[in-house]
Amino acid sequence: MIKERSDLEISRLIGKIKYSESKTYLYKKKYETIEECKLESYIFGSFNKEGYYLIHIHKSNDSILDYKKTFKYNYKGSLIEENNYSLIYGHVRYKFKYNSKGVLIQCDDCHPDIINSNKSKTTYKYDEKGKIIELNNYNMPNEDLDFTIKYERNSKGYLIEKSLYLSDGSLERNYVFKYDSKGNLIEKNKYNYEHGSYEHLQYIYDSQLFLIEKNSYNLDGFLLEKIIYKRDNIGNLIEKISHDSYGKIIEKFNYKYEFDDKNNWIIKFIIQRGKRKKVEIRKIVYYGDKDENDYPDWDSPSYNGIEIQ
Repeated sequence: MIKERSDLEISRLIGKIKYSESKTYLYKKKYETIEECKLESYIFGSFNKEGYYLIHIHKSNDSILDYKKTFKYNYKGSLIEENNYSLIYGHVRYKFKYNSKGVLIQCDDCHPDIINSNKSKTTYKYDEKGKIIELNNYNMPNEDLDFTIKYERNSKGYLIEKSLYLSDGSLERNYVFKYDSKGNLIEKNKYNYEHGSYEHLQYIYDSQLFLIEKNSYNLDGFLLEKIIYKRDNIGNLIEKISHDSYGKIIEKFNYKYEFDDKNNWIIKFIIQRGKRKKVEIRKIVYYGDKDENDYPDWDSPSYNGIEIQ
């Protein structure tokens, strides 16, 4: 499976990065030092030279591992295996199969640590332009259809509708998308027929195509929430203000950064009501750096519960 954008691009990271290690700390009092703050979360990602994940780890605190993901690719750069480890689902392995043209046609998943565990198979269909138009998921070994997702696109290839059908053919969820002339998503309508819920989301962008406003409405067109974003000239979020239905401010956050020489932030302060609430410290190591092989100390308390295979 080849993504349209690399994981580095999705993460808004610049340059040939070998790994990124980030720790978020909570401030308890105004003048607290980093050493006195409580570690809230830890994120680690290592990347290949094409910018795709090799390892991705997230921990909520010193002792809880939310998930660990490892990835394997073939010589063409296509993802062929993904292993997910989490407290909730245990170990889940996904294997991806491609046709002779390198197009993804099937994904098989299983719980390799559980004997006779449930397995499933996902197949994919495409249009003449190579865009996915249908996904079918089957429970194995009898290949009983579990659900189907159908995709509809406009003449430019943008996704305009996504529908999830259950095995009996009933429609469970439906998403409708609208775009502006520049290809930016400006509307998303979400229908959940199982729960009888609906949400209409509206997105507004500035002249640099950065998202600056997001509005959420109910079925009657009543505004539920408005979020206003302010960004710097390279798109980093510097302010986020959430308003309720009547325009009252629910919460307001400001963000301040320090950057490395590649323009990636390495320190981010999260500020609320003029006080620092959190600080995120990020170490970024690039391919070719003198310490590119200097991986984190996996024996330290910050990495309890993490095993790298």
